[in-house]
Amino acid sequence: LGRMVQLHLKSDKPQTKLLILHQAVAVILSLEQQVRERNLNPKAACLKRREEEKVSSEPPPLSLAGPHPGMGDASNHMGQM
Repeated sequence: LGRMVQLHLKSDKPQTKLLILHQAVAVILSLEQQVRERNLNPKAACLKRREEEKVSSEPPPLSLAGPHPGMGDASNHMGQM
């Protein structure tokens, strides 16, 4: 939770304990989903993880588009709850 408190959100309003707990729940739910996927099909999950690592290790292409849409703070997961 300490890390969640230090996250910089796009809005300047202070983070409440409830908001921090909601963010923690979102992170936990996403991790649980990843574990379920790995347990159901470990080979596919391993291949997917390797592909993600391969993509993340490549240097980013030069563009002026801004941040990658997959990158963001934990508040993006709130819509999935």
